Amino acid sequence: MVQKGYDWENGAPLLDHTARKLKVLQEYFADYLRVRCGTVPMQGKFRLAVVDGFSGAGRYSQGQAGSPLVILETFQRTMLEIAAKRAVEGFREIELEFYLVLNDADRRATAQLRENLEPVRAAFHDALPTAKLHVEFESVRFANFYPDVKARLQRGRFNNVLFNLDQCGGTHVDKATIIDILATFDSAEVFLTFMIKPLVAFLSSQNPALLLRRFGHLGMTATDLRDLEGVISRKEWLGAAEQLVYHHLNTAGTYTSPFSIHNPSGWRYWLVHFANSPRARQVYNDILHANSNAQAHFGSLGLEMLAYDPSKDGSLYLFRDEDRARAKVKLLEDVPRAIATYGDAVSVSDFYRQIYRQTAAHSHDIRAAIFESPDIQILSRTGGTRKKAHTIRPDDILRLSDQRSIFSVIWPFDKS
Repeated sequence: MVQKGYDWENGAPLLDHTARKLKVLQEYFADYLRVRCGTVPMQGKFRLAVVDGFSGAGRYSQGQAGSPLVILETFQRTMLEIAAKRAVEGFREIELEFYLVLNDADRRATAQLRENLEPVRAAFHDALPTAKLHVEFESVRFANFYPDVKARLQRGRFNNVLFNLDQCGGTHVDKATIIDILATFDSAEVFLTFMIKPLVAFLSSQNPALLLRRFGHLGMTATDLRDLEGVISRKEWLGAAEQLVYHHLNTAGTYTSPFSIHNPSGWRYWLVHFANSPRARQVYNDILHANSNAQAHFGSLGLEMLAYDPSKDGSLYLFRDEDRARAKVKLLEDVPRAIATYGDAVSVSDFYRQIYRQTAAHSHDIRAAIFESPDIQILSRTGGTRKKAHTIRPDDILRLSDQRSIFSVIWPFDKS
């Protein structure tokens, strides 16, 4: 792919950060399908479109699968698993319609991709003979590709849409495009990858012009750079960088995960996930914990992980068990306070809608904090009390107990 500088013809190596990203993508896509197709007994049809905007040639130098093959193979494997589970549970069989659009500006890469995908596509049809699969190949610049593929998706009346935009070293995808994707399709999600190396160079040399040139397409201004001057020389540059990226991308989607791909050798790429659904954010958070050390966060813990002031103390969070243990302590403090901002009661669904804007905590840890807090009652719609954390439902009510431990939300208008 020209933008990445990959020599696909002679064999492009699979770099560590790309392997990490592909593993996260594969596992998230599998869980996405399980959530969308594995829980409703009477569901009879599922329609999905996936767009890979920078698809490459499909295989790396040692034969490892690239994103187009990962997507198609994961769909096949996961839907077979779901079909078997639905049959055992007596659920209705699901009719599948899968539209896959693959684009790369390098025509030679696209030609190789056609060859590499063909045996995978044949295996797909053998494994899922009743599934409808339509694959299209393009080889144009992304700026020209997006308006066309958007029109195709709209003509096909697709609402479940995933965009994988692994532009890596390029600046081919702007914020306006991400906003448009999420606004156009009711159930859209976006994965965006880009290099952080230019930002590291800026933080080292204090050259704001370089950062403006590199990330100006994301809407960053000189004022934003001045806000970071106090922390440029600090070792916690990752926290400052994360906040800079998050501040300018979080308005693109309701739920934005702005974490870097962690690499022990020191290279950093951002892998940012955008969604309009708190459930999508919840699943993505859990995938990050299942792939500890794949992505890195620096800053706060608990429910306000993304509300970090880089001028204050923070800590590195690599989604490991020891990181979760520290986060659990903070969640026990944060959850009752968050409920108190509503008064003394809030539905679980409304609570999740709010907290997943700011937290990357594991869903099990959040439920455990709710259940273990002495300040919270979990009430079902019939008024009963939940006895186990895993039984909490979206329509349950979280209510603060009349007798509480020491915490409060201060009335902001009290002059005394």
